[in-house]
Amino acid sequence: MPETLIVVLLAFGIFALIVRRIIKAKKYREQIQSVTSMDRGTWSERDLIPQLLNKCGIDQRAIYHDLYIRKSDGTYTQIDLAVPTPQGIIAFEVKDYSGWIFGNENSKYWMQVLAYGKEKHQFYNPIWQNHSHITALRKLLPNNPDVPIFNIVVFYGNCEFKDLDYDTTGRVRVIYGGSQVKRLINHIKTLEPGNYGNKREVANVLAEGVKNGRDPEIRQAQQKLAARAKANGRETHTYSSGGWWFGIPLNEP
Repeated sequence: MPETLIVVLLAFGIFALIVRRIIKAKKYREQIQSVTSMDRGTWSERDLIPQLLNKCGIDQRAIYHDLYIRKSDGTYTQIDLAVPTPQGIIAFEVKDYSGWIFGNENSKYWMQVLAYGKEKHQFYNPIWQNHSHITALRKLLPNNPDVPIFNIVVFYGNCEFKDLDYDTTGRVRVIYGGSQVKRLINHIKTLEPGNYGNKREVANVLAEGVKNGRDPEIRQAQQKLAARAKANGRETHTYSSGGWWFGIPLNEP
């Protein structure tokens, strides 16, 4: 009888654990789908969404995923995630890498080192890459010339920062995984309010970027552009969401 009871309790425990995991996975998926679709972007980009929702308290309507920003030459550049906050706009560039990461803010290329130094691969400076996205975004915001835009690079994967050199006193940050996002957002919240000229303009431009990402022709053109850029040694990548403002009424100027 005691053995039977132990087996029953063990089976119940396993069943409860499975149910708990199913519920957790369902909630995780629902949170992502409240912002974007499961077939958009990379897993790492999508994983950042629950981090922003759960750990940072950001409203789902204030997270814009997979934006295609139109440039002055008619081509598009892609921003992984953008989040407007009272302090400014946060532009996220998400990377998936393993191994050791070496990089300098002023160097065109960074280095990925694998197999304890036996393999080395260069990749385009992600700070520069995201800066080009931010430049394109800012050109579409003529009524917000002074709004701060934060250049945030988030690394995922089994990687380790070995030697990263960049100015941490400005609006650039390089962090590992979604676990460090909370600390980053809390820091940004301590800054002075951003100097917005027209909040609605920002919301409209970000929403338009998301809409562009749904256009198959725009996506295909960007994918071809990214392939050419990668072949030339400059890494880019391609890959939506609602619109709102991070606690700021849109009827404000």
